[in-house]
Amino acid sequence: MTDTPSEQRRNILVCVTTNDETHAALRYASLRAKEQNQQLLILHVLEPASFQGLLSITDKIREEQHAEASKAIEHMAATAMDLCGSQPSI
Repeated sequence: MTDTPSEQRRNILVCVTTNDETHAALRYASLRAKEQNQQLLILHVLEPASFQGLLSITDKIREEQHAEASKAIEHMAATAMDLCGSQPSI
């Protein structure tokens, strides 16, 4: 049996970066998700590497960006879980 649209759990999408405003947006979205029993989705988009030199250097820049973003998102997910009481989707 499939859920009707009114029975499906809705999602709240919060787009994050590494700036201070992100923490306020994450807190607001987390508390709203908890209040409305909704699933929190966290999205972080990496900008393409602006350096277009040697491929190995571009790959290294991407790896570093990805590692930094992953660490930041893991921290944000833990914060969101503390606030809304459920594991957000990343």
